[in-house]
Amino acid sequence: MQRDDALSRISKTGSFWWALVFSLLCLCLAKVHAQALTVFSSESGKTPSRLGYNLGHFMPASNAADWFRYAGVDAARIFISVSDIEPSDDIFPVGDGVNSEATFFARRNLLRANSASNSISLGTTYVKWSTFSNNYSDTTTSGNRTQFSYALGSLRDQGISILVNLTASPSRFPISDANDWAGRWELWQHYYAEAFLLSRDYGVRNFSMFNEPNGWTGMTEPDWLVRYLFCSDAIQSAVADMNARYGKSLIPCIFAPNTANGAEKYNSSTDTWGRTAVINRHLGIDGSSSTTWRNLHVYNYQKYTTRTNATSSFSGYIEDYDSLRGSIDADTVGEPSLPMALTEFNVRTGANYDTVTETQDSPSDYAALGANLVALSGRGVDQIYLFKFGQTTSSGTTYGVAKNGTHYVENSSSGDNNYGGATQCAEVYRLFNKAATGGRSLLNLTASSELAPTATAGVWSMATRDAAASTYHLFIANKQSFAVAVEPNFAALALPEGNPVYVE
Repeated sequence: MQRDDALSRISKTGSFWWALVFSLLCLCLAKVHAQALTVFSSESGKTPSRLGYNLGHFMPASNAADWFRYAGVDAARIFISVSDIEPSDDIFPVGDGVNSEATFFARRNLLRANSASNSISLGTTYVKWSTFSNNYSDTTTSGNRTQFSYALGSLRDQGISILVNLTASPSRFPISDANDWAGRWELWQHYYAEAFLLSRDYGVRNFSMFNEPNGWTGMTEPDWLVRYLFCSDAIQSAVADMNARYGKSLIPCIFAPNTANGAEKYNSSTDTWGRTAVINRHLGIDGSSSTTWRNLHVYNYQKYTTRTNATSSFSGYIEDYDSLRGSIDADTVGEPSLPMALTEFNVRTGANYDTVTETQDSPSDYAALGANLVALSGRGVDQIYLFKFGQTTSSGTTYGVAKNGTHYVENSSSGDNNYGGATQCAEVYRLFNKAATGGRSLLNLTASSELAPTATAGVWSMATRDAAASTYHLFIANKQSFAVAVEPNFAALALPEGNPVYVE
């Protein structure tokens, strides 16, 4: 890249950060006619409010927290399973005496009254609190090796917004039929206890139930709807009661439906998971409906593809988002726009990577990631969580690791599981976070035709204003297979002369 020419042209325009993401073919630009890219001071929208990662290994004495800090994200998604925190019923017999709708609500009210009171001790009649809290400190999970109290505490201390995905499987919490109030109680009590402790001890206010419920064998949408309603009620009740007892003011935020894929899982002939969550957003567990109550606050889904736009019959991020946005808006007329989050995304799934030679260091993939980040920001996605932070073990696969992990990590059943370096995709995401973190203002752009993105190629550009730091950022990704010279024009920003320019 011709730093001398580029810097001489743009250094006179003032102070900003310029983050460049190109494929390897674009790292040495030939002296060709530069394409104009003009940045304006007017705003076109906001970047995502949260940029995060799905966690990998996170053990005490490891360097996981340092690498996470280096990544520059402000959010993390962590999975916690029932078997880790409550491997068996904390109070026997199952149901704790609940055998009807009336006894369910009576016990629910007694538990809530005790938990919310700041004048009496937190009782153990309805929840054995030590069973739950001790396992946050004592349990080290398999797969993603995580010691929960350390990971959650470290993220909290870094100011990271934590999204906890609580997975209570139907096999652990069976609900046999519409009259199984004992089963409903066990499910409700577990989510209540977890949400109370997670919000109290680690400042967690973001929760989701299950992960990709459309893929659970033997669980129908009606089965899931019951769990969705009761888990949401339990979480929101717990955070409210924790606030009352300890004088805090956390606002619970429920992410749902957490499906794989976007529009195709909303209201198709075979999948209506998304619409089921949205149209029942005001439904209470007692059967009543109120517009002041919401079972979800962020619509979340998960998608993996290299395609920014749809091509032929293959789905891309933009058209998929637009279709999903339109469907949600049609079902929420008269209400504020429901925020949308991609709680898992990357250019490929681990399974797809296992069948190809490309990696997170391949130009095709890290350039695609950069373009997809620009596109999603421009559409208005509220939160995104890249999957995933570490190349953890993936047994029974060709390569033996999750190739869509962005950081190299030691995979061992014991020890610290230290991280050893970042892939190019990780570096693209790090630069994007410099440009976009914190819901910054997106600035309007105009570009020469060669710079305009198309369905299959193009240069994807994004300009942002960081008002707090008084800086501007230009993030550019080139998905094309040839170099493109770019000449930015920042005259409209009226920046003072003589300030430094940084090109990364």
